[in-house]
Amino acid sequence: MADVRLDIVWQRGAKFEADELKSGISGGRSRRPAAIAQAKAELRAGQQVFGAAFRGIRIVVLVDPAASLVVRSGERVEPISPPKSGGQE
Repeated sequence: MADVRLDIVWQRGAKFEADELKSGISGGRSRRPAAIAQAKAELRAGQQVFGAAFRGIRIVVLVDPAASLVVRSGERVEPISPPKSGGQE
């Protein structure tokens, strides 16, 4: 992971995920292609370190949460689902 820096890595059980935080102007929807390319590189790096236990990268857009995405294995890009009632996943 020499050329890639993960903002936040967290563990849930035996699985790992990372958050790529975007704030201010860098988080705008016009920057989405660059953010996705960055997250895909981070996904590959995370999989090199953690193997199959690495589940994906969430692109968390602080100024526009509805624009947040997740990049999962296979480099699938999906919107982040809002939390269910009560804030539980």
